[in-house]
Amino acid sequence: MSSEYPDEWDPLSEPPSKRYAKFNEVEGLKVWVEEDEKVLWIRFNRPHRLNAITQAGYNALHGILDMLLLDRQIRVVVLSGEGKGFSSGLDFDSANKAPGPDHKTLFFNQRKYSLLPLKFRTIPQPVISLMKGKIVGSGLAYALSADVRIADPTLSISSGANRMGLGGTDIALGWLLPRLCGWSATSEILLTFRWLDAERCLRSGLVSTIVPADKLDDEGRKMAKDMLELSHLGLIVTKMNLNAVAEGASMRSAITAEDTAQIFAGSNPEAAVINERLKRNVQKGRVGSKI
Repeated sequence: MSSEYPDEWDPLSEPPSKRYAKFNEVEGLKVWVEEDEKVLWIRFNRPHRLNAITQAGYNALHGILDMLLLDRQIRVVVLSGEGKGFSSGLDFDSANKAPGPDHKTLFFNQRKYSLLPLKFRTIPQPVISLMKGKIVGSGLAYALSADVRIADPTLSISSGANRMGLGGTDIALGWLLPRLCGWSATSEILLTFRWLDAERCLRSGLVSTIVPADKLDDEGRKMAKDMLELSHLGLIVTKMNLNAVAEGASMRSAITAEDTAQIFAGSNPEAAVINERLKRNVQKGRVGSKI
């Protein structure tokens, strides 16, 4: 790396457990690493405020995701909330302290909130969100930006912006929701003040499964471990190709991207190791077992 950049810009300059530890200094965030430095946990940590996110919290999320873009060690990210909820979105006390009501300030603050879902979708690591309690606004947008969403029975979601006299299509929800649960359910969420409970979210495809409240973190860890069974490049190219399809790739271009990705991932030494494990399982008659 060029000497004009400090060492901390290099995502490989120190282990993830140290690299991300500095974000624990930010009010409302708790960040740690598990599974031999391969799984990063990001937890909203202001339970007394329903895990509402401060301006410093939004800035820190941008910093974490920017680092993850080039992080070769972290393979999976788990997003969760402390206490009884995931996140209620923007902390309005923090927002009201932001300097000036002018349009330029409002615009850049809005961009601070709204670009995070795009970053969650862009980082190469699959993201697992553990959804619980009442989730609205940017909290809902970030939870739904995850690749896999797991809920406990307390989950209840609703739009936040429309409750303040604004449009319901806020912070990428107008893009995410139709792709996750269809047009009718999206319209119900964004055009009314209704809350959708966990069972409705499951039926609508917004979450993959519902587990008991005391098992939510455990289920997140199990899902992360299952993802770690795949090759690192396999995880990356799968997320990239799914994103391309979600963003409107044609069948022809999707197949072309898949073919290229298979050659790319298959030529990596890690794929050969996993393939040998699979062969041994087949020889032992354990075709359906984990690799």
